[in-house]
Amino acid sequence: MTLSTECAEQILLAIPPLVRALWQHLQEATPTAITPAQFGLLTLLRQRPLTSTELAHKWGVAAPTMSKMVNLLVEHGWVAREEDPADRRRKILSLTPEGLGLHSSIYDAVCHNVADSLADLSAEQQANIAAGLGLLLARLT
Repeated sequence: MTLSTECAEQILLAIPPLVRALWQHLQEATPTAITPAQFGLLTLLRQRPLTSTELAHKWGVAAPTMSKMVNLLVEHGWVAREEDPADRRRKILSLTPEGLGLHSSIYDAVCHNVADSLADLSAEQQANIAAGLGLLLARLT
């Protein structure tokens, strides 16, 4: 087995427990009922407004699936749909003030929970984790 294969196996083994742990932190930090998928979509829209097609592509789902997900976000009042001034057939999705506030409060709480979990690691260990995750993300996306 090559070093690359061993590294890939470690990554694949780490993902499920990491997702479960982050989901637990998300549940602890959430003042309202929101799913991890909804939080992820709010996170993408916080970066910049997107069309539903762009959001579906980034999330890796079909357009009809994304449409259903977006409809729920709009119904909750967390996301707004607006006509694209350059093409009225396209709708631009963006966070509402309520959606931004919800995302910010959850994001901050989860960051603090994760930071608390890492607090007993040295600064070098924390930097190595952050650098490794950044490198992994850059290579896989």
